[in-house]
Amino acid sequence: MAPPSDTGQRGAARDGASTTPPDVQALGRRLGLFALLLASILTTAFVLLALRDYWIWRHVDLLATWRLVALGMIGTSAVFWRLSLGPTRTLRQLLALDVAQSLLLGLAFAGIAMVVPRPPIWQAATLITLARAAMVPSNTRRTALISTAMLAPLIVVGGLKDMRLENLSQRYALTFALEYAVNVATVVALAALISRVLFDLRRRLGKARKLGRYTLEHEIGAGGMGVVYRARHAMLRRPTAIKLLVGEGGADLARFELEVQRASALTHPNSAAIYDYGRTPDNIFYYAMELLDGRDVQRVIDEHGAQPPARAIHILRQVCGALAEAHDLGLVHGDIKPANIMLCRCYGGVPDVAKVLDYGLSQAATKVGVADDLRALGRVGVALLGDEGPPDLAALLQRCSGDQGAALSNARALERALASCADAEGWSRAHAENWWQSVRDQQPDQASSPPSTRRPDELSVDPAHRSTP
Repeated sequence: MAPPSDTGQRGAARDGASTTPPDVQALGRRLGLFALLLASILTTAFVLLALRDYWIWRHVDLLATWRLVALGMIGTSAVFWRLSLGPTRTLRQLLALDVAQSLLLGLAFAGIAMVVPRPPIWQAATLITLARAAMVPSNTRRTALISTAMLAPLIVVGGLKDMRLENLSQRYALTFALEYAVNVATVVALAALISRVLFDLRRRLGKARKLGRYTLEHEIGAGGMGVVYRARHAMLRRPTAIKLLVGEGGADLARFELEVQRASALTHPNSAAIYDYGRTPDNIFYYAMELLDGRDVQRVIDEHGAQPPARAIHILRQVCGALAEAHDLGLVHGDIKPANIMLCRCYGGVPDVAKVLDYGLSQAATKVGVADDLRALGRVGVALLGDEGPPDLAALLQRCSGDQGAALSNARALERALASCADAEGWSRAHAENWWQSVRDQQPDQASSPPSTRRPDELSVDPAHRSTP
């Protein structure tokens, strides 16, 4: 799996995501955006009209009835904006908020029409009705009903008022009412059409988020070689990381497939497990791996600085175990670095478990390749310490990361050498649990921050190029 700084699980490593289903989150965001837009438009109109009145009459009656209604609409929109973005809103609650806001808008339109002589409220109501149809996900029937509810009070109040002002005869009053009804029907039909087109488009995009048996939820990492998405399996419902690799041709895809087949044979607990792989007809290769909860070593160093020698040894020994199995199977990693090592908060009931990522781009093992992996791991150790550290560990890492790294014949030899260091047993379970708890206490905002929500482009899987263990 690629590093979080490239195509790895940095988004997923932010210690969990919201438990609200993605579709509900999307509806909440759209309702919040509509309420925010409405409040912004009303505020702008309120200020401009106040400036106009002051420019013409040198006086602004802030207590005018229509101004009070407008201020009430602005405040109500702000409240709906805040309510719709709540982290635990259910679908039923969001739909109720949508209905409540629409009904209140209709009453406000009618109130302004009642107290203001010939206001341009009909045009404003039309634009707001169409804006809701475009911004808030809704089916055709629901949009038609809500649009009618928004416009009906305005039509009844404004229409009767206009007929009274015009002093129309009974004959012309009927024609006037018919004209109002046609206008309303036209706006409602247009809103329903907009909603129908966008609703169908969103539904097709939702189907496009299917990748074989997996549903892509949101992006959690990106880089030059591809993109990683959080996903879930259709049957198992387990959270999964899906990596999409875009090659330059058939040779690249064939190489990716061969490398993932090799990497899928790794069973060491410190190697990220690969579940599945496949290829799309438009030459996008993907593979699925376990979704990890934690932080990569690079992020730990960036945010917390040098680590205790005992913890550095604890991490390096785990990586040595993963590399030893890979080397035995004829694979070298080829890109060992802090960003490619994930530290899991708790894995299988054990805290602070290191996971080696990005075996999907591994290479056939050679003596030179093995030595390169060991040298790279030595440099990871130096980065973890930040300085020389204890003499025995510093000497070992210098030997490992320098030109004489090949003198350590294999990863097991390096693991034994690390185990013989004086601080090898200094990082206990209690130390690990306390460190992760301190991180949660110090940075609760990061622990709960959601990952990127960018959705994937349309993808389809070629069943002939798919393998499921």
